Amino acid sequence: MFTPLQQFCDRLLLRSTCRLCQRPTSEVLCLDCGRQLQACAQPRQWQSYGVTVWAWGRYEGLLRRALRQVKFERDRELAQFLGQCMAASLVDWPRSQPKQLIPIPIAADRLKERGFNQADAIAIAVAQSQRWSCNTDALRRPKSTQALHGLNHQERQQMLDRAFSWRSPQQRGELWLVDDILTTGTTLQEATRTIRAQGDRVRGWLLLSQTPALEDLNAAEGSATILKLRKQRHPCRDSSVGRAED
Repeated sequence: MFTPLQQFCDRLLLRSTCRLCQRPTSEVLCLDCGRQLQACAQPRQWQSYGVTVWAWGRYEGLLRRALRQVKFERDRELAQFLGQCMAASLVDWPRSQPKQLIPIPIAADRLKERGFNQADAIAIAVAQSQRWSCNTDALRRPKSTQALHGLNHQERQQMLDRAFSWRSPQQRGELWLVDDILTTGTTLQEATRTIRAQGDRVRGWLLLSQTPALEDLNAAEGSATILKLRKQRHPCRDSSVGRAED
């Protein structure tokens, strides 16, 4: 028979830890981190490059930490959780037109190193939650490119020139490109240009985050619309990770 101390230790060892603060929890995030991530939900929508751009939050604070955890610690489960949080803010979107999500592919060497594409994980989680389709094979990245961090807009354009290839999917639905971070938009613009060159139309971009500098620029130009979220059940405020006060 187990002693109370042994039972306590067994329960503790069987529990996982929060991906961001390492405190014991049975879920992806603990109570406090779940509440902080909930506060990151500040959806904005605007028009750019002939498409509708929708971004869930700002690339800063806990959301930035979470994305770095996804990329550098190869945390696929956290990427899926972030996609669920993002999907919860899309529940009011019109259902008249079927949507097909197209995640932005990463270079082959980074895919091999990381083991998965974070945009794939996010897009699949959103598609499953919204009952949309998701195609991870239509858009490919045969050209190997170096990391774009630190490059200006022109350097990014040169690096990404003809980086993508497109095979028109058989499934019907509005095409929405999905990525984790919108910095300058160069990657999404090149992907959109490639798809348009094959005769298909991109309806919009769905981003988990955008850099604060880009958000400030949109606000200054008066082009960004801050979207109000109605009260709803949300993965970030689910009882499993803690429900914040409304």
